[in-house]
Amino acid sequence: GVDELAAVRAALEPHAQVEVPARQPELSEAAMREVRERSLLDVAMRGDVEDPAGLLGQLRALGTPEAGYHEANILLAHGHAAEALEKLVSVATGDFQEPYYLPGFVLARLGELQDLAGDRQAALRAYRGVLALDYAPPEAVETAQAGLERPFSLSPDAEG
Repeated sequence: GVDELAAVRAALEPHAQVEVPARQPELSEAAMREVRERSLLDVAMRGDVEDPAGLLGQLRALGTPEAGYHEANILLAHGHAAEALEKLVSVATGDFQEPYYLPGFVLARLGELQDLAGDRQAALRAYRGVLALDYAPPEAVETAQAGLERPFSLSPDAEG
């Protein structure tokens, strides 16, 4: 272990340059909070959680646009399309420009949820919004293009 470091260093020095790394500085409370938030958002993005209620509560407490987007996705995945739509409408009416990829995903999902709710005109506006962005992730662009061609449906073989 650490107690043997000096002996190991002495044995290796004739054969190799040995550098002991400097001790890493401890993270500030703000940095630790940021790491915890990013971890929570990453778990939510994967969506494969055993306790969606607990995760939804943590995302609500976080209160960021990205957390709201993930909250809507989890709600939709668990059969709560109307609640997901309500959540995404609240995200889309606020400032959701960060992180840079979020607007494309929010608008693409919003279009899908509006299609599910039967509001085709609002869905088309959302899909066109994705395509009007300076940058949208390729997945969001594909979703928007598909949504413009036919209304989104949860059943893959349903006709518009």
